[in-house]
Amino acid sequence: MYKRYVSTIMIAAIISLFFASVPAVAESSEIHWFSYDKGIKKMKAEHKKGYIHFYTKWCTYCKIMEKKTFTNKRVIDYLNKNFVPIRINAQNKAEIDLVRKYAAYRYPGNYFINADGSGIGSRPGFIPPDLFLSILKYINTENYKKMSFSDYMKKNK
Repeated sequence: MYKRYVSTIMIAAIISLFFASVPAVAESSEIHWFSYDKGIKKMKAEHKKGYIHFYTKWCTYCKIMEKKTFTNKRVIDYLNKNFVPIRINAQNKAEIDLVRKYAAYRYPGNYFINADGSGIGSRPGFIPPDLFLSILKYINTENYKKMSFSDYMKKNK
């Protein structure tokens, strides 16, 4: 009986040491972009808001946003955790209906939508990482229903 008890404790200790040495799942180092159709399905299934990013290959500010905003660790982590990020190349002829649907004629185009696909708001142009993170938090916490973004920013200084 004593040997079985000691053996059980030893096995439990070894298992706990193994799990203690395995690193926790790290946050992602990049944004997990979805196509529009897959993103909309994921939003509905997970009841998450969506972020739609329209870009073109020739757009200078799209490239700057890619380099500065979409590589920021805090932006990546928050966006991946709380939103379904959807990326659309506005030059792709197959996406022209989406460009028209969202009237995405200025790039980069940044659109925020509810899980049911209804619009929350949009902001064209380059958004620096800190401002983008504030916008994501404003939308995710649903403060957009209670106050303007400028009031939200004043409140959260």
